[in-house]
Amino acid sequence: MKKDLLYEKAENLYVNEMRTYESIAATLDCSPRTVRNWAAEGRWDVRRKRLLENKESLSDNAREIAALMGEMIKGQLKEEIVPAAHLLNAFTRIASTLLQAHAYEKEVESDLSGEADNNKAKEAALAQFRETFGVDLI
Repeated sequence: MKKDLLYEKAENLYVNEMRTYESIAATLDCSPRTVRNWAAEGRWDVRRKRLLENKESLSDNAREIAALMGEMIKGQLKEEIVPAAHLLNAFTRIASTLLQAHAYEKEVESDLSGEADNNKAKEAALAQFRETFGVDLI
């Protein structure tokens, strides 16, 4: 591969896929030192940090919205009002998305730390959802 193509691939693996220098070097058949130099030159750490901050912010906003929707649904049920279908549908979709995102994050964390136990990640995601929204999904 040409240097520019290797550089772009390495940058993507580091910034978007959260891979280590060593892992990238092994994948692209180059030295970890080369990858470190490229990362320093391109300020990949800054880009990775921004990406993580944006994901956290989006996730926090989605949790807040889901919590508000959950409270609306709870309030309606307490008043013996049947919640609107669109509200229930929206809550279900956002909750499902949050669970999938949480499970994915746990999976990535476990892959990075050498623990590949998806059942633990699922259980943790379900427990987090139960704690956050007061609802069991199973």
